[in-house]
Amino acid sequence: MFIGPVADDNVYRSIRLFETGVLDAEETVKRLKTEVLQDQWAFRSEKALSFLHFIEAKEIKEGR
Repeated sequence: MFIGPVADDNVYRSIRLFETGVLDAEETVKRLKTEVLQDQWAFRSEKALSFLHFIEAKEIKEGR
């Protein structure tokens, strides 16, 4: 199992702008530090999945 932050489009955009020379290292780091990244969990084996148990589901409607 792996746990870590999810890079969103803004992260990829900042890195790409750095790679192409549009942003310098200082500006790139500044942009990346302001990103709020959510964690992702990756279960990569049957054994890891066997520790999970469904508890409940909730519907989330947009705009709430």
